[in-house]
Amino acid sequence: MGIGIFYSSYNNYALLEKECLEKIDFQNCKLINIDDGSTKEQQEIGKKICKKYEVPFYQNDGKGLHMATNKAIDIFLKDSSIEWVLCMQHDVKPLGANFFKSLENYLSGLDDSEIGSIGFNVIDNGKYSGSSLSVYKEEGHVKAWLGSFPLSDKRTLYEKSFIFDLIKYFLKFILRKKNIHMVHNYRRWFCPKSFRNFKEVSRKYNGLCAIDLPVWTAILINVRNWKKHIKPDKDFVFHLWFNDIAFQFMRKNIYNTVTTDHYIYNDQESKTSYGFKENSVEEAKDKNSISSAPYGNHLDIFEKKWGFSYEKVQEGYKKVQHLYKDTLIDELYNHDCTSGPLKKF
Repeated sequence: MGIGIFYSSYNNYALLEKECLEKIDFQNCKLINIDDGSTKEQQEIGKKICKKYEVPFYQNDGKGLHMATNKAIDIFLKDSSIEWVLCMQHDVKPLGANFFKSLENYLSGLDDSEIGSIGFNVIDNGKYSGSSLSVYKEEGHVKAWLGSFPLSDKRTLYEKSFIFDLIKYFLKFILRKKNIHMVHNYRRWFCPKSFRNFKEVSRKYNGLCAIDLPVWTAILINVRNWKKHIKPDKDFVFHLWFNDIAFQFMRKNIYNTVTTDHYIYNDQESKTSYGFKENSVEEAKDKNSISSAPYGNHLDIFEKKWGFSYEKVQEGYKKVQHLYKDTLIDELYNHDCTSGPLKKF
């Protein structure tokens, strides 16, 4: 079962060459680059780099990762051996010997008819995964940054939050200070630094498990299920691009999953050596940035499309719940993520 790999590049070809093409062993997997509308100068640089490393260079037919993924899948469909497409961001590196061959073997025995996507056990520089990198180096395995639960996290604010979060929350409430931020993003990520009782809950997530949303810094997408169920949306360029895809899969009762058996290192700091900001949101909000589309109104676009706020699903979903009857969206909404995954594969 083959894997096709693609990068969506936008005025960041130095990063593509130095952090990806020079440092990653792709083990003969088919690799392509899709340019997302770079400047003419950057396109010429990109073409030279791709030619040097024998990477086919394509132009996106539209703009953003919805369109780039669709383009990559259409290209890889010409090779009947490729059943999965892997989208990797430029600050991502696979961990472990023979990562891609091991992954292909992992997929070969899998009944993937109900699976739309697979995310990885992601280790970063500590922002989300804490000391996971050092544990991984010492022991060879660790539970790190696995995904998020916008639908199935039933915990109250108190149950979600660390003590410092609660102190800041009450200070913000009492002082009405908008610039007081929570220490941990208690809402979003299933990882050691922001999910209270992560160690206990993560013990229930082993192997390949269903999850609301895997981490999409690197994401495997099932080619057949994409073509069957996904309608690319030009309004999602970067932020929330995969979130929308994941909800499209769930609406069709196709699972998003995470594997705890394969590790990815998200080296966000590597971008700063090439003049980019470590944080993609800050990059997008920088009016002078040439490597990111403007931050945009993706949150409003998501809410208009799905009927509820992505950041406050629990508050608005009930109003439109009837629209998602008998779908995985509703099943996950009624599921308690702390009890373990909805399904194991």
